[in-house]
Amino acid sequence: MGIEKLNGLDMPVKEAKKLRIHVLGVPHTKTTLDYTGCAYTMKVWKFCKMMKARGHFIMHYGHEESNPDANENISVINKKEFDEVYLDTHKLNGAVNKYSNDDKAYTTFFKNAIREIRKRKLPGDIILPFWGHGVRPICDAHPDLTIIEPGIGYGSHHFANFKVFESYAILHAYGGLPKMLNADPSFYDVVIPNYFDLSEFKYSDKKEDYFLFLGRVCWGKGLGIAIQVTKAIGAKLKVAGQLFDEYASKGYEWPDHVEYVGYVGVDPRKKLMKGAIASFIPSLYNEPFGGVQIENLLSGTPTITTDFGAFTENNIEGVTGYRCTTFEDFVKAAINCKNGKIKSKDCRNHGEKFSLENIAPKYEKFFNDALNVKYGQGWYEMSDTSLYTKEWVSNHLMEVIFPNDNHVNIKIPEHQYSRIFRDRCTAEPMFRKIHTHLFKNKIINGNIIDGGSWIGDNSIPWALLNPGSILYSIDPSKNNLDFQNLIAKTNNIKNLITINTVLSDNNIPVYSSSDEFHMSFNKQEGKPSIDPHAKGKELLFATCSIDELLDKGDIADVGYIHLDVEGFELNVIKGSLKTIKKYKPIITFEQHLESNDYLRLSSLIKNYGYKVYQINEKITGSSDCRNFIAFPIELNVNVSNIESDLNEMRLFSKM
Repeated sequence: MGIEKLNGLDMPVKEAKKLRIHVLGVPHTKTTLDYTGCAYTMKVWKFCKMMKARGHFIMHYGHEESNPDANENISVINKKEFDEVYLDTHKLNGAVNKYSNDDKAYTTFFKNAIREIRKRKLPGDIILPFWGHGVRPICDAHPDLTIIEPGIGYGSHHFANFKVFESYAILHAYGGLPKMLNADPSFYDVVIPNYFDLSEFKYSDKKEDYFLFLGRVCWGKGLGIAIQVTKAIGAKLKVAGQLFDEYASKGYEWPDHVEYVGYVGVDPRKKLMKGAIASFIPSLYNEPFGGVQIENLLSGTPTITTDFGAFTENNIEGVTGYRCTTFEDFVKAAINCKNGKIKSKDCRNHGEKFSLENIAPKYEKFFNDALNVKYGQGWYEMSDTSLYTKEWVSNHLMEVIFPNDNHVNIKIPEHQYSRIFRDRCTAEPMFRKIHTHLFKNKIINGNIIDGGSWIGDNSIPWALLNPGSILYSIDPSKNNLDFQNLIAKTNNIKNLITINTVLSDNNIPVYSSSDEFHMSFNKQEGKPSIDPHAKGKELLFATCSIDELLDKGDIADVGYIHLDVEGFELNVIKGSLKTIKKYKPIITFEQHLESNDYLRLSSLIKNYGYKVYQINEKITGSSDCRNFIAFPIELNVNVSNIESDLNEMRLFSKM
């Protein structure tokens, strides 16, 4: 972790969190090196390698023959389905045409990708639609996840709240110039340049006697300029790429000084770029980035470009090549390159700034910023490690004394949740007294599960009261768990493990009346955020049972289970029966008495050899909500002794 300054204080630079990213391939290509003639497919290929190498979990969705370096390659269209639509129109020479969002290949891709993402997704996941609007139906099916459009180039209809442009030129072109009084800027559009695998390029400062044009062979790429300039200076020009416009017509004849070498694969491409005197990239429109320009620089080859678009940012005049406005400018540039005025090493050095290693941290920061905006405080979100330095924390700590246990102090930083946390730690006094008694007298043995832990008003004190046990804090809100981890770090709590998931029994779908999952901790509404009975849209969150966590080894030796899962307790218990049978833990749960679930839940637990009691304490702010506690019969707990020790009358009533 590095150090930076903020208001004169030493600030730790936040290390990148490990992310889960769903990468959507281009439906009408395969994510293989054979298809990287498609710039978007190439971006997908390189991105997977770049971010997996950083330790992030990458899930790629595409053709069954796709082979990017991802943690999972999920097939959403097979060879038969692909060939049925594209066999006669798609060739491995880079010709990708006659595709449509409505053709069978696309609709198959959409349907299967939606299904496969639904199987795998977790709260906080990111979807990257490299093909932008062309794969929007997949993104629209998962509004709960963070959608980020990366590497925006050609086209329009960009839809995501978070967008990555590859140059300021293209960002400004799409953004326009709004009137000052009507300006509505988006702070969530960023510029992150394209990225390149340095190992894919061969550097050479030994040049052969030819200039190069490499790219789509069309009018818009400025091939006509390259042909005219090389003719004027009596130089040879090699042209490589897919044929379009007049160049694709049967009657077109190449001038004598021009050699058309066709579409070239990976290795011939490398050879052509490293051997050229210079490469012409005189695009007649605003290039969003111009990846071939950087590829030439990495090969040690200067570039001759127009003076607009991304070239104004990436082609350094007189260092990596020349930016030209007139025909004379182009001629002088070509002559200077032929005379060795541009050094190959300077080209390579500049090109290396766009390496995978240099660009990956920029994506990491933006991804984490986007997640903070979506799940946190928007513009005002600050990362925990950036905000809470050692000096800052020492000046802004507040103590919470756990009721009836004065030696348990919890230090919490000033934070949006601090007041709520303090208030909650003093609420439900009977419930907390009971726990203090159970913990102190070692009636609860083993590890503790706090299901629906919210911001840790139970899990943090319990972790402090039970230093010899592991406290598994489980909540669907990553924001809540981040706050808990911050408090744990502040108090040097080592026995807290946070698990970000939605607990269920995995046997029924989870429904919600809203499209988003949101715990209303800021509003303190206390309303159920998951409604298993709602006849609404299926909530697109991965669920997990306690038994599954047990089987996976994520939990063990459970001595106590506490549930506050907003009306979902019965389902969670159904998904915990294996754990209950194995460990016979003490169980507490919160239930609304107007529901019959507490009766069914009580009956289910009793069938597994438990005595169930209601804690006669109304939960603050709830209409008729109570906590319940269940003891295994073999534990032989004398409830009256607990009542006596706590000096409370009618503390329990038997269910």
